[in-house]
Amino acid sequence: MHTPIHAVIFDHDGTLVDSEPVHLSCWREVLKPHRATLSQEDYQRNLTGMPSSYSAAWLVDKFNLDTAPDALLSEKQKLLRELLTNEPFPLMPEVEPLLKYLRGLGLPLAVATGASRDEVASSLDKHGLKNYFATVISKEDVANNKPAPDVYQLAAQKLGIATDRCVAVEDSDNGEQAARAAGMRCLRYQHRGASASDDRFTCYTSLQQWFAAQLR
Repeated sequence: MHTPIHAVIFDHDGTLVDSEPVHLSCWREVLKPHRATLSQEDYQRNLTGMPSSYSAAWLVDKFNLDTAPDALLSEKQKLLRELLTNEPFPLMPEVEPLLKYLRGLGLPLAVATGASRDEVASSLDKHGLKNYFATVISKEDVANNKPAPDVYQLAAQKLGIATDRCVAVEDSDNGEQAARAAGMRCLRYQHRGASASDDRFTCYTSLQQWFAAQLR
């Protein structure tokens, strides 16, 4: 028997928004002058759900680049900011009906992400989702990024709800590790290449059905 659900905390990249293809495109673009090509397989296996600072260091090491990780990261973040100025990350299918459903039940919602505050603000503002969330915790708000539990612990603290009464929704191993280290149950949303199981969902319609059964 699981502890009652008193709040739901969402990751951002790959969970609320389909951002991973955009991040991959940006990394590929900044690698072009270095004549390096990042495959989708390498990105998915090694960089999905990881902080951009980690990704930059990994890429410099993998391709033996003659540049510092900070410099590569700066180029990537500049390109990403330019893209997000014109258009936000695409919203995941069926996510807004789920948010509306959970809010209708009176459950407080939060975002706990390893992404930057500006990236999350772009998503929530431009997709009209800001009012669904009682608090947003980003990498600037904590000392340690995922897989450390800091963002989830702070989100629960801001909501005023014990971590074991919060459910996290994540798409990556890195994020799940952070949520579980904070003492939360973690549900995995996997938009691509996933198999549904007890705590893994391939669409938000099935995840909404899970919440309906739990909160009945």
